[in-house]
Amino acid sequence: MLENPPKALTICIYNDKGGVGKTTTTINLAAILRQQHKKVLVVDFDPQQGDLTDSLGLQEGKVKLSDCLVEEALNVKETLQAFNLKDKAGLLVKVFDVIPSDSGLSKFMSYEYEAKIEKGSAMLRYLLDIFVSKYDYILIDAPTNWTFFSKSCVIASDVILMPTEHNNFSSLKNAAKVIKEFLPEVKKLRQDGGPIALPIFFNKHKETEASIKRANAEIKAILTLKKADNYLLDTNLLPYYWPKSTKTVIDTTIFSVPEYEVVSTAAFSRKPAVFQHKKAAEYYLKLAKEYFLYE
Repeated sequence: MLENPPKALTICIYNDKGGVGKTTTTINLAAILRQQHKKVLVVDFDPQQGDLTDSLGLQEGKVKLSDCLVEEALNVKETLQAFNLKDKAGLLVKVFDVIPSDSGLSKFMSYEYEAKIEKGSAMLRYLLDIFVSKYDYILIDAPTNWTFFSKSCVIASDVILMPTEHNNFSSLKNAAKVIKEFLPEVKKLRQDGGPIALPIFFNKHKETEASIKRANAEIKAILTLKKADNYLLDTNLLPYYWPKSTKTVIDTTIFSVPEYEVVSTAAFSRKPAVFQHKKAAEYYLKLAKEYFLYE
């Protein structure tokens, strides 16, 4: 499916732990895919922060995603907003489309309002279905914690991309929770085998020998089951942490996106880092090629 998607590949950027750079990853991945001449739609389904929407300098429109969740008569296409940048001639050029977060989403944090959504957490998937033949990639920025919102994002997706940090052990542990607990719940609901999780990657990576040693020790603990005095690797989780390993050869190589100052400060300029610096573009192109682009 990754090599030959029959329609838009829908990617949920998610980790149950916050602060790992989900929004930054979403924005820059969308930008670098656009540089590769792909048509991209970005969805901000965060009810509280809406950082992606703010980082791009966008605002909610007249037709809001929150309204579309409960009013099927509304045209979800009217929620689209273009993220534009000026070219060298000073003309505005569309980079990608965005369905922004809006103030009305927060009311669905209450079960009383959530119950009014006819299709429940499957509604976002239903709404996005109209776009799958119009784009190459749909990227969904999901909030943390396993709520109606994050569950909706995962249900709507083909694949789950999970940023982690090598020095943030909770992000490593919570990735296992997504794979072992949350995804089986969604697969049971969907009954079509999806979505699938992709191997983790280290985000904002600034390694030292000691920190990588600690990270690998933590991953080994996650992958290890105690049975008497023997330790056996959990081969079900192994491909998601150390994807180059086999049952006989352990390779602890993990793809990483290095820490880079322009990436963290790009939101102030309302412009993705990949358009501001060649080095940032190189990082995210490698990320896109690692998971999504095939030459």
